Parts: sequence; C-alpha cells; structure tokens
Amino acid sequence: MLLLGPRLNDRPYGTAELDLAGTLSFAAAIALKNAHLVEQLQTAANTDELTSLLNRRALEERLGAELARSTRHELDTTILLLDLDNFKLVNDIGGHAAGDELLRAVGQLLREQCRQPDVVGRLGGDEFLVLLPMTSPREAMVLVGRLQACLDALAPLGQGHPVAVSIGLAAAPGHGTTVGSLMAAADAAMYKAKRAGGNRAEVAGDF
Repeated sequence: MLLLGPRLNDRPYGTAELDLAGTLSFAAAIALKNAHLVEQLQTAANTDELTSLLNRRALEERLGAELARSTRHELDTTILLLDLDNFKLVNDIGGHAAGDELLRAVGQLLREQCRQPDVVGRLGGDEFLVLLPMTSPREAMVLVGRLQACLDALAPLGQGHPVAVSIGLAAAPGHGTTVGSLMAAADAAMYKAKRAGGNRAEVAGDF
C-alpha cells in the first residue's frame, strides 16, 4: 500500500497523479513479491530436500570460499567426509522410508553437535560433509569422538544393526588447496576407514 501525504499547497491530488501512485504501488508490490520468490528459489537450489542441510553445490561453493580465506590468512581448514555404515541394510530391511528417517536423524545430529561457524551438508546418498573453519585435524578429532558417541542414540533407527559412520578427514593446506583435491583426499581417507571395518575415522595422508 502506498500512502500519500498532504500536498504543500493543500490542493487535492488529481486523477492522473492518483493513477500514477496506484501504478507505482502495484509495481512496488510486484518487485517485493519477485524478490521474495528469487530468495525462495535460491534457498531451494542450495538445500538438500530430504535433510534441509546444504546440498553438494552449496557445500562446494562454501568450501571454495573458505579455502580462499584460509589461504589468504594462513589458517587451517579441515573437512570431514562421513559415510554411513550398514546403510544398505537399513534400506533393505526397513525400506526407503526407514533409510530416509535415518538420514534426517544423522543430519540433525550433525547440526546439533557442530559449532556455529561450521558448515554441514549432505553430498548425496548416505554421504555428509562437515566444513570446520580454523580447525586442525587434531582439533577436528574432538568433534569426531563426540559424533561417534552420540550415534548410539540413533540405534533404534538401525533396523537391528549399529548406526555408525566411516569418516575421512582432510585439511588445507597439507592435503589439498582446492575443493577437488581436498575432497578427494577426504574421500580416500574415508574409504580407508571403510576397508578397516568402518565405525572409525582416518586422516588423509596417514597411510
């Protein structure tokens, strides 16, 4: 709504002026609605529909920005790549609804346990990524221990199997200075944890 104040000469507004005010008011309303729609579309484009976490695209953008910042200020940046153990069994026994419930619960757990500056997202499938700014791998292991302990609370969602994760840690600049190289290092470490039986964390380069 556009409110018109009194004119300086106290003359009433003419028809043309009122029509112009109405047109401007309508245009402003459309602009606000479009801005809100654009914001909604941007949020949807960056959000994982199932867990409401950031999706892969948004994660890679945030990681790229953080790597640029950490390089500029010579700061550590660590990422955790988490892959659920036994997830296929949960899907096979309980169906996709059970798998989805477990993924949402893990996403919520990650949100609750991470610090305010940390960035949490789902890469896809049963893989999650946590970005830890200004954090070394040694410091990140504190969070890893906390996450592993908290996963016990999700046992009822495991369809009779333990709820556990294999975690790969990689840090910039030591393990990579680009989004691709750092994620590849974390992925290799995560698969090392898988090969060792899962329910553990491995640091990139510790081979």
